[in-house]
Amino acid sequence: MSFPLELNFSTMKYPYTIPKVKVQTLDGEVALDKHVLSYGYREKDGKLHPVLTLFDLKLKKVEAVDLNEVKRFKIIIDPKRYCVGKYRDEPELCGKGLWERWPLEQCKECLQEFVKRPNCVFAANCGSDECDKPACYQPHSVYLAFFGKIVKVGMTMTERFEKRLTEQAADAFVHVCTAPTRPAARTIEHYISKQLKLKEMVQVRMLIKTLEEPFDTIWANKAYEELIEPITKLVVEIGPEIERDWGKAPELVLDGISFNYRDGLDRGYIQNVNQPKDPASHAGEVVWIRGKLLIYRNHGTYAMRLDKLSSHLVHFEYE
Repeated sequence: MSFPLELNFSTMKYPYTIPKVKVQTLDGEVALDKHVLSYGYREKDGKLHPVLTLFDLKLKKVEAVDLNEVKRFKIIIDPKRYCVGKYRDEPELCGKGLWERWPLEQCKECLQEFVKRPNCVFAANCGSDECDKPACYQPHSVYLAFFGKIVKVGMTMTERFEKRLTEQAADAFVHVCTAPTRPAARTIEHYISKQLKLKEMVQVRMLIKTLEEPFDTIWANKAYEELIEPITKLVVEIGPEIERDWGKAPELVLDGISFNYRDGLDRGYIQNVNQPKDPASHAGEVVWIRGKLLIYRNHGTYAMRLDKLSSHLVHFEYE
């Protein structure tokens, strides 16, 4: 079930200050002995796999678990959070405690290596005179994502376009245009959202709701055809502003709609998915993994947010 590690962790530095945490369960005392470093999709043999990467506090080693191969699991989650550190050629784990409402898995100091302002992780807010991060100046794509009958507009780096749509669990997607920079793509995304009243974010409860019926490909094709003309008009309208600010106008794509079929899910839908009563404890048989959600059964059907595990201490068993 292990997945090849992307980085060489043998040279890793870990000035960890994480305390030893134990919890009392019905089966006795359990140590929360693993620190979740990340969750995301990684490519292997031409396919994207959902991978959970953890640091074992006992063994002082990193493991990457391919969740596609997990049949049953049990996880207990500490509500407190600790910085996951920096990732470069020589990873450096941090372990500094994070403020309860801090939205990221890195502390401010570790984050500085990637972005100057924390809110830039979610929206490109800085100007060219303030930002020196190369990723912001790579080509970015604006897209439409379909979740059931919800249509969302978003943006991501062009080189990770399809991975992003897999991460988001979209049923279908459309490549709208490419923009020269992240701020340019964000401007186009917001303009399309405002003018056409399209969502820029889909809440998890809404995402779960869309899984309760089969995806209607006929409706999606029709919706795409109806959006082609107004979106083309909007991209053309905002083009001069993007070219003035970033030196290059956006390039319109709109080359069709692509479907991300619900492979592995019986009948293409799943009903009566609940939120667990205790969000800090999950156990059961894995039914399906889609984007950030793990659906499992244990005297009922439940959903767990995989993307919320990063930075937490956990006890994790699986088979």
